[in-house]
Amino acid sequence: HGDDAPVRALQVELEASTPNDPSFSRPGMACWFWQGDEFKPDGYKTFIDLHREHSSVTLLTTSIRHPVEVTDPAVHEQIKRAAEYAKANDMAIVMDLDVRLARQAFQNAYPDELQEIACLREIQLSDSGEVQLSVDSIDLSDHYTFGSAKTYCTVSSRLLRAYAYNTGAEGIDPDTIKDITERCRVMQTDMKGLTVAILCDLSLSGKTACVLAAFTLFTPDVFAPHLIEFERNILKQYSDVPLAGACKDEWGFPGRFKVNTNDLWYSEAMARAYAEERPPRELVRDLLLMAKKHRGRDQERLAVINCYMEMYWKRYA
Repeated sequence: HGDDAPVRALQVELEASTPNDPSFSRPGMACWFWQGDEFKPDGYKTFIDLHREHSSVTLLTTSIRHPVEVTDPAVHEQIKRAAEYAKANDMAIVMDLDVRLARQAFQNAYPDELQEIACLREIQLSDSGEVQLSVDSIDLSDHYTFGSAKTYCTVSSRLLRAYAYNTGAEGIDPDTIKDITERCRVMQTDMKGLTVAILCDLSLSGKTACVLAAFTLFTPDVFAPHLIEFERNILKQYSDVPLAGACKDEWGFPGRFKVNTNDLWYSEAMARAYAEERPPRELVRDLLLMAKKHRGRDQERLAVINCYMEMYWKRYA
């Protein structure tokens, strides 16, 4: 983007190096992704034997890309046998014990602590009758769902809130915002989507409505009260396995590759954390402020966005 753009990558010539020559470059680490073969009897031996014979690898960062869960006792036993075999061959395994590899177990234990995402969708209101708005469900995936039984699919939906307001070239007129949730008749609320009918009258003529549709996804809420305890128990479950350590791969919210900026992460636990960070503000109301420009409130909008984002990385840590 110009001569003054920051450098994003560097290539450095090392003295006496030969590009791509394994005699000069022998990595000591490798990634190992378990699929179906690794779960067969002694299926883990093939990978370890090949690397023992043909590489200098001594450390294997290992994850699962197969429809099983790390909390399953049979999976635990297979990983334990692999770790013991690797150790006998002068190798060590760092196992991925992420909660995303135990999503069904987490849902079974804490069905009310799954991640939600709020989709904000606008519709023009009328001076009489009803207007209908439908919002399709969400289905997300990333490297953790590759080969898994289920994506981060929608398991349920609900109407979170609905607002009406006047809007123009400078954005929403904040003095006209009104909560119209009670005017909404929910016609469909399931894993396929949410449909609401909004009762209109002359007081809503010319106004715009924003419906906040919340979809619960098949993955633990980042702010779930029992998340850290659940993760800790997975580590305890593997305390009898001779691992070199445990790891996570890009921990956080599910990957979103077609991002709609009006889809914002939400959960009741996150809303409580937000209220503690910025009393007496309410996260549901501020979702509208984050997603839609409000006339005369640019600095306030930036402040709530920054708080929202800061909450993420603090929780990740």
